[in-house]
Amino acid sequence: MKRAFMFAPFRMQAGFSLLEVLVAFSIMALALGVLYQSVGSSVRNTQRVEIEARAAVLARSLLALHTEVPPEGVSVSGTSPDGLVWSVHSSAFDPASLIEGAPARPLHRVEISIRRDAAQAPFSLVTLVPEVRRR
Repeated sequence: MKRAFMFAPFRMQAGFSLLEVLVAFSIMALALGVLYQSVGSSVRNTQRVEIEARAAVLARSLLALHTEVPPEGVSVSGTSPDGLVWSVHSSAFDPASLIEGAPARPLHRVEISIRRDAAQAPFSLVTLVPEVRRR
């Protein structure tokens, strides 16, 4: 009896070798790692920009509430509903030290600081506003 399958002629492989599969998976893992990092960085930047935009809107709103300052100044603080901690402080400002022929109406330097938490650098808005006219 002859065994036909014993010495079958050599055939070409139809699949991939284990080494080729491992190299392909390694390349795919590196590509996914880079993609994951870039998406994570993009999400963090988007969150930071969103917080800064909300802080800017809040600062402008607080400034709109303080278009004039009493002679003793302003010092108030609080927390917005979305967790931004804000403070408004003012101090007398002498415009004559900077501008010759400055207006006679007294001015106050108003600084509005907003931060999300203690570890974050504050978003600040500084401007000059007139003192309330005495009647």
